[in-house]
Amino acid sequence: MKTQMKLNTDDFNRMMRILEKKTGASYEKVLKAVTGEIVTLAAKKTKKTSVAKLKADVLNSLSTKFISSAGDKIRKAKDGSLIFKPQGSKAGQWIRLRRIFDPRPMGKKNPAGQTLSTKTQARANKALKEFREKQKIIYNVKRERLASSQGSFLYMLKLLRIPFRASGPATKAKIVASHKRAIGAKFLKGKLFASIVLRSKSKSALNPHSQGFGAFRAAFNGKTKQFKTAASKDLKSYVKKFASQNGFSVR
Repeated sequence: MKTQMKLNTDDFNRMMRILEKKTGASYEKVLKAVTGEIVTLAAKKTKKTSVAKLKADVLNSLSTKFISSAGDKIRKAKDGSLIFKPQGSKAGQWIRLRRIFDPRPMGKKNPAGQTLSTKTQARANKALKEFREKQKIIYNVKRERLASSQGSFLYMLKLLRIPFRASGPATKAKIVASHKRAIGAKFLKGKLFASIVLRSKSKSALNPHSQGFGAFRAAFNGKTKQFKTAASKDLKSYVKKFASQNGFSVR
């Protein structure tokens, strides 16, 4: 997947030259330090799904396709109610269990006002129990990957062995094997150059919904703008803070 973005490379290169000169650190060390700041900020700016939305998404997904081990179906009707169709019943013969879609256990007289037979109540509750168990399994798997788009950026820094200061769900997000294979980060160095290459080959790594690419652009251009402003007002303080955070001295 190729995504182009407009980056302020002229001001970035100017920033790099000045920081290298003012700190006396090598270009490679300054590049890694600046990259760490930009990528960490990009992770912070990248959107993540909320726990509430994740729960709602899992519930809505199951409400359209769940079938129990006995072949009984649980669905969300067009009016939002909870409906149940036992295996072997006639086509279109659904039983409304609740006026809202809520898969909790049913009593003999259900909230929709119908009285259920003992057999139907037992079948419905068994199906609802399996629904809740399936819901929990899917939620737990997805919960581990919450903020994985943010975590993609931090994983890049790990590949580069660049330390970062970050907290929250992104640091705990599970990056599965296929996700890791889609992400790349390399430090390249020659006699006359040094560069860092970041890549993402799939939407699951830095997906458009989370706006990770836009977050990187904003972080990159924001960093150069911040430096440009500091250079015109108080460069000495900016360099001192940058050096202190990254273990550099100030010339």
